[in-house]
Amino acid sequence: MAKETNQDADSIMLPSVYGQLDLQCNAEDISDLLEKIQGRSTEAGKALRRSGSKHEVLLNLKHAVDSRYAEFSEVVDLLQKGEESGNQSIFLFEPRNAAIKARLRSGSVIAERLFGEDWGDDFFPIFERPTKGIKWVDCRLGLSGKPRDWLLKAYGHDQRQETTDNKFGEKVGDGLFQDRRLYRVRDINTVMVVRWRDPRYLEIRIDKSLSRNFNDTLARMATVTALLRPAVDVTTELVELSMRAQVTAMTRDRHVLGSEKSGKNRVYRLGRMTVLDGAKVGVVEFRPGSDDDNIDDDDAMAASLDKLLDGGGMSDRTPIEWVAPAKAIEKYVPLRTVVEGKCLNVVSVQSRVSPEALDYVLEMLTSNS
Repeated sequence: MAKETNQDADSIMLPSVYGQLDLQCNAEDISDLLEKIQGRSTEAGKALRRSGSKHEVLLNLKHAVDSRYAEFSEVVDLLQKGEESGNQSIFLFEPRNAAIKARLRSGSVIAERLFGEDWGDDFFPIFERPTKGIKWVDCRLGLSGKPRDWLLKAYGHDQRQETTDNKFGEKVGDGLFQDRRLYRVRDINTVMVVRWRDPRYLEIRIDKSLSRNFNDTLARMATVTALLRPAVDVTTELVELSMRAQVTAMTRDRHVLGSEKSGKNRVYRLGRMTVLDGAKVGVVEFRPGSDDDNIDDDDAMAASLDKLLDGGGMSDRTPIEWVAPAKAIEKYVPLRTVVEGKCLNVVSVQSRVSPEALDYVLEMLTSNS
């Protein structure tokens, strides 16, 4: 069984914004920013290179800032876009009453409860990770086009032993034997995000990096809710925002919006899913093969699903693959997500995406929830 430890790991922690870019962003995104910077002047075009290894393009980006071809804020913006959206399980909650909602709608009240007077541009963002555990590294009030939204971010670092081999019964002497376990120590670097999406709900985004299963996700969720508790108690002051009705409607309407075999006007397709029966006491699983397979590729299975829904069945765990040619997600198509959790209040996004792509998915899943 894996064990959490604090021994030396197999990689070196990289403080600074460039170290975080190395951890969280891909070379292509860094190169795209360099191309934009090169186009600003002949001098920048000659001085900078946007090809080579990830390390080389990072050095060129640092050179661009040091030489004043680019603003440091552009680097921060690239990091935020690269690490805050996607490869996450996103838990959605609503305030339990009007007083709690009023508190959540005031980002300054939340910030003061968490940080006292120690917040704002003089204190955030922070680019260093803790040696162990989790800590707040950013607090932003008012997001692009959303003046009443706010966002908190925490960096986490832990280590885990992972068994690579077991040696049983090795002879070490006359009549002496030993069992030996070989393992490596892995760094687990996580980015957790809490966002208030005004005027309605709170998102808690849990990083899926090196997560083995949903229980790992829940354990990470507990560390974030503890960190957030001075501002809002998730257990007592919030309720789950269930997407069950919306996902059920999407499942029922998939022939119009989702999965017709012609592919015309297709927006999404559904994979291996579970459905609560009409009496809400049993669960029926539809297994087209894997989460990535389209449930409507099997006519008999699709007909059974429709019959169950017509009898009052409700969607439960549902993989949704977004294939719409919408501008917000076209770069990521097919975009794989799973709606899950006991109350269907969790959206797991399988890869890093842009903030706009994540907004698209959440809007589709919560518009009628």
